[in-house]
Amino acid sequence: MVANKLAIRLIKVYQATLSPDHGLMKFRYPFGYCSSPETCSEYGLRQYQEQGFLRATINTTKKIISCNPLEGRKNNG
Repeated sequence: MVANKLAIRLIKVYQATLSPDHGLMKFRYPFGYCSSPETCSEYGLRQYQEQGFLRATINTTKKIISCNPLEGRKNNG
């Protein structure tokens, strides 16, 4: 599906550039920025590879909202 391929490409561009866990700023967070074992972008990438566009978008949006990335890093310990 064209929409899934575009979403996958956008996620990979995000991971390579802006992501604090995968991108250019990774050196600032050597142990990772995300408190979840699987980052939202990794989850989204997997969803778009395995699901249809609508289901993947819904699941990825739920994951991003549940992680609350605008709040900053959390300590789950």
